Amino acid sequence: MRICTSARADARLRLARAWLAAFAPGTEVVILASSLDAAADLVRGIPGSTFGFHRFTLGSFAAVLAKQELAVRDLVSAGPVAIEALCARVAQDLAAKGHLGRYAEAADMPGFPRALARTLGELRGATTGTPASAVPLSNELARALAAFETALAAASLADRARVFQLATDVARDTHGRHPLLDHPILLLDAPVESRVEAGFIAALTARASEVLVTLPAGDEQSLGQLRAHGPTIEVVTTAATDSLGRVQQRLFTSMLEPHALDDTVHIFSAPGESRECVEVARRILRAAEQGVPFDRMAILLRSPESYRVHLGEALARAGVPSYFARGTRTPDPAGRAFLALLACTTERFSARRFAEYASLGEVPLANTTGAPPPATDR
Repeated sequence: MRICTSARADARLRLARAWLAAFAPGTEVVILASSLDAAADLVRGIPGSTFGFHRFTLGSFAAVLAKQELAVRDLVSAGPVAIEALCARVAQDLAAKGHLGRYAEAADMPGFPRALARTLGELRGATTGTPASAVPLSNELARALAAFETALAAASLADRARVFQLATDVARDTHGRHPLLDHPILLLDAPVESRVEAGFIAALTARASEVLVTLPAGDEQSLGQLRAHGPTIEVVTTAATDSLGRVQQRLFTSMLEPHALDDTVHIFSAPGESRECVEVARRILRAAEQGVPFDRMAILLRSPESYRVHLGEALARAGVPSYFARGTRTPDPAGRAFLALLACTTERFSARRFAEYASLGEVPLANTTGAPPPATDR
């Protein structure tokens, strides 16, 4: 197993694409990414034929491998909503018996079932396959975990940890050959958060002909899980060569190494949100003049609700097309004007509604004869 860590996402993607492009056309390769969109974006950047690439998330691939075993055991894979509902029932039963202990005061809170589901899921992922007596738990958690496992068995449900355990058994079975096993594996920035996930990856890589893992620099949790279950690991770290790489690599560390800033990082200060957004728009135009397309630019905001109006105004004045993923959106004045005209007609040409329409600044200009302009397609 070869693990490559880097603070630059583009460096990790280039390495992954070069690794995939080295295979002969038609070679079957399993790509496990943090999301299906990430896997699809990676494949789209590879020149030539990509026939034979199988794209999954870590959880969906485990579900595919465990599908037959689930059917044999008459089990159904339960999603997060079902698990949360089951935890709500478990909490209610334990509260009725007085077994919640110190959690009794929080049992009536609306977020308690979700928190209990997350806690029990982490315990199941870390302790699956370990004797219950060897796991040090408080009395409340031990009772909750036992009741949860009993409820799972009674409802014939399999949680995420159980699905991974069954998929691991399938991967370790050398007599049966699943069509998606024994192929090269690429693990693309997929976080490994539990012991059961690391065991599943170890079972997969033990059968794969080649394995490449890419991780963001600083993901010590995933790296530690992989090291614990993979004795033959080669870790290759890409050093930061510019200011942006050093910021990405050491943003959340206490290590201080003074370096001079280069053109990859610019720091500026503005007297307010409006002026700050104007400076952002100027830098976007400067990057566009250098050949960077608009769809390869992004703006990350600490508080989108406060910056949405200022940034939208600055980008509109600069003629920059933009899309906002979050933040408060103001109504389109053209749509509001159209609704005001409709209301004006419904209210038999109300002067108040017509004044509202005129105040929105969407009244078309008349031509030299005083007639309205011709209608245009929108």
